[in-house]
Amino acid sequence: MKTGFKAWITVVFVLASLSTTAQQQQFSSLDELLVHATSKSVTLQSNDIKIIQAKQAKLAAILSIPDVQANINGTFTNNTKLAVSLFPAETFGGSPGTYREIRTGVPYNTNFSQSIDIKLLNLEAWQSLKMASVNMRMNMLSLQQSKKALEDNIASIYYNIIQLQAQLKITEKFIANADTVLQIVANRHKEGNETQQKVNDAKINWLNQNNNKSQIEYLIKQYYISLKLACDIPEQEQFVLTETILSSGKTLESKALQTNLNVGYLALQENYARLNLKKARAGFSPTLSLVASNAYNLYNSEFKMFSGNWINNNYVGLKLSYTLPTYAMIKNKNTAKYDYLLALKSREQSQIHASLETLQLGNDLLKAKSQLENYKNIGTIQEDSYQKNRNLYHEKLIPLDDLITSFNNLVTAQYNLIAGESAYQLANSKIIINNKFSINE
Repeated sequence: MKTGFKAWITVVFVLASLSTTAQQQQFSSLDELLVHATSKSVTLQSNDIKIIQAKQAKLAAILSIPDVQANINGTFTNNTKLAVSLFPAETFGGSPGTYREIRTGVPYNTNFSQSIDIKLLNLEAWQSLKMASVNMRMNMLSLQQSKKALEDNIASIYYNIIQLQAQLKITEKFIANADTVLQIVANRHKEGNETQQKVNDAKINWLNQNNNKSQIEYLIKQYYISLKLACDIPEQEQFVLTETILSSGKTLESKALQTNLNVGYLALQENYARLNLKKARAGFSPTLSLVASNAYNLYNSEFKMFSGNWINNNYVGLKLSYTLPTYAMIKNKNTAKYDYLLALKSREQSQIHASLETLQLGNDLLKAKSQLENYKNIGTIQEDSYQKNRNLYHEKLIPLDDLITSFNNLVTAQYNLIAGESAYQLANSKIIINNKFSINE
């Protein structure tokens, strides 16, 4: 029994381990991550719901134009005390100029009625329909804006991670080099050729490289958490980015296009505000309706709900309605007017910004390219200096301080080179994302 139970437990742990491994996904490029992230994003899913909501609002706006109001009523009344009417008394043989109180009506009354009101002229509702159409397009553009913002954010975090992973990998090499230098200095100290202070300096250099590794590992974990937050990826879902930044072999340099995404959205917002102003003005206009009614009444002196002769009456006609202006109506019109003027200025401002933002994207790429070329040249020089100083130190031609200085310079140069490559690829990716969402104004 015990053996069987242990075997069962082992199988459970193995399956759990396989399940965990299977759940860990690998993304070898930014594009792969973006496809996964857009499918997970709750923000984008919420925007999809808003689009559906806007479509339903448009349908409601269509139905609001005729604004059909239909009523079907049925009543049964027991007039426990009939109304009293005054009739001239002389009709009943009384004195002229006097009146007699007569109770009129019947005790029981059954009524069924149907009525309908259809608006033929409803200017305010027509503006509401136009606003609903514009609002739906605004929601669609808002979804594109959200996607672009999400992809920009993911790209920034993505390149921070692969930059740090590349720096972590090269730091392990620096730790090995620092350890080698420490061993050389320690051996020389044993031989009496180096002081204890030099050994301490070499050990501090080794400790600094180990600290760099620890700090980079913490930062990588932090950015992975930030990436999950940006993509709305659950905590238990594991993934890893496998792109190696310095050996990607990518052909970069893209030309930035003017997206006009924000311009298009604000142009729709301006149109929406203009229609809202028209709607507020239309609220002062009368409405014309087609009205009709059909009713059946039954009168009984005994308690009978449906027996007897039904009396039918009906009508059909036109109804003109006009609401006198109120404080709220005047206030809404003034608010709509200034909202429209503000929307107009926002759209004008966005047109100016759109071209400048495009220039900025191109300038960022050129800046990153220039900086990367500089980092490559410096890295080559620092690598050469370190190797030469290492050989000179072996030959006891330079002090340890010079070797450690050239080593630290090499570390800085390699870190800068990786950061420069990351910045260059990020600038290029920003342009690619920007161009993906390019639209005509």
